[in-house]
Amino acid sequence: MVSNVQVLTAGTRFDQEKSRQDGKPIPTTVVTLLVTPEDAERIALATNEGQITLTLRNPLDVAPTETSGARMAALLGRPAPPPVQVTTPTRRVVRSARAPEPPPPKPYTVEAIRAAKRTEEPIR
Repeated sequence: MVSNVQVLTAGTRFDQEKSRQDGKPIPTTVVTLLVTPEDAERIALATNEGQITLTLRNPLDVAPTETSGARMAALLGRPAPPPVQVTTPTRRVVRSARAPEPPPPKPYTVEAIRAAKRTEEPIR
């Protein structure tokens, strides 16, 4: 969650890149916010994962917002399910005392063609 953010500009931009079929520009709502790089990352992630909703607050109210978030079940009057904890299984890596030796390099060879006979000859 991002809170206590200053809005620099808000308005409508006419996006011509999205209007490929009829050639008319599409009005798009644009809001420019003054945020930290960490908050910008949160906003970008939220944009990719779903929708962003902006809420205006009293400019004198600068306290950070502390909420646990809303769930659909709570809106319908049902108790919210407890949060799910995801645990990842641990992997054990067993290392041998001695690493296997790499195979010896394959010698370079040249394919020689003499009349109808083909041979591979090593280069020394």
